[in-house]
Amino acid sequence: MTRKVLFLDSFSPWTARHEECLASFLAENKGREVVFGILRRKDPSLSQNDIEAILSLCHKDIKTISVDPEEVVDLVRSENYDFIGDDEVLMKLGLVSTSIAVFHGLLKAQEDVRSGRRLSAPFPVLEYIADHPLFFASKISFMMQPDRYRHSVSVAKTAYEIAKANGLDAIKAYHAGLFHDLAKDLDKSLQRRLVKEHFPQYQGYPGFSMHQFAGAFLAESAFGIQDKEVLSAIACHCTGKGDMSLFEQTLYCADKCEPLRDFETRHIFEKAKKDIHAGFLMTIREQAEYLARIHVDYHTNTLSSAMYDRYLNEENER
Repeated sequence: MTRKVLFLDSFSPWTARHEECLASFLAENKGREVVFGILRRKDPSLSQNDIEAILSLCHKDIKTISVDPEEVVDLVRSENYDFIGDDEVLMKLGLVSTSIAVFHGLLKAQEDVRSGRRLSAPFPVLEYIADHPLFFASKISFMMQPDRYRHSVSVAKTAYEIAKANGLDAIKAYHAGLFHDLAKDLDKSLQRRLVKEHFPQYQGYPGFSMHQFAGAFLAESAFGIQDKEVLSAIACHCTGKGDMSLFEQTLYCADKCEPLRDFETRHIFEKAKKDIHAGFLMTIREQAEYLARIHVDYHTNTLSSAMYDRYLNEENER
């Protein structure tokens, strides 16, 4: 009779690194039955129910059991299981030498996701975190009005779908979407002070643009985000700029065409999914037409002026 394999971890949460380690183990050990052994913690960052729900999203056919660290010795003595897990976890449990597979980097991957620094996790896990909200998402939701948070989650999901359809990094697009309005509900004077201190070249820009710069600063300083593409997309999602990458265009479009907007957006979304640049140009044209109707000049700052002038010309030449 083949012994079962107990994957010991807190699973707080399940990450892309967990996925890689499990897939690698099963590829080399075909036919082994894996069980997730969820280690109980005195101060859990996730409830048992949340952990089981997240694991079932990714691996609904793998059973879970709850394990007290003190019970591991009894499990060893019972000889019902072989053990696998992160090297640091297994070392604390005294199982490194007796485990059949030792992984590396799971604790760091979990901390990256919990903090919001790097969202290296399967998309269903990130959706669960945002929808409930847990970890970094709880911190984001505290900084925003409820409607703003719902908008941010919707933008993130829209950006994910557009990026995935265009062969871009969809998880990274989701990351930028969740954080793009991080500073929008902050006091206006605080937004301006943050811009003056950290983006002095933009301190004279219109008030509506302050949150994009302040948001990029807070994403980096308060959440530890270091990805330059994510930070850059946040820092220009409102004004745009004269030379925008496809990734930046994705966030810009997603912000304008997410389904909670109170105007028709589906046509832009479908266009952007087929061709992100074409969808972006459509967005720019419709934005320019809207601003003209309400008698607003988009030449209020050099970033917006450069974006509209360049991309409207490109749209007209098509």
